[in-house]
Amino acid sequence: MKDIVRDELGAPKIVDRSTFQAELDALRVREKAHTREGDAIAAPRNDAFRKAQRKEGTTRN
Repeated sequence: MKDIVRDELGAPKIVDRSTFQAELDALRVREKAHTREGDAIAAPRNDAFRKAQRKEGTTRN
């Protein structure tokens, strides 16, 4: 019998623990790379903001 609810909702397939862990580990690697890329993009903007604050003599706590 076909599991209609699972197919319609796009529920993930059922896998063993080692497969789940391997896929989770791979996802975490991708997420960390994504976070680092976002941080690298934001760094110049944040540096410019801090430089402007120092120039104006204002700081944020």
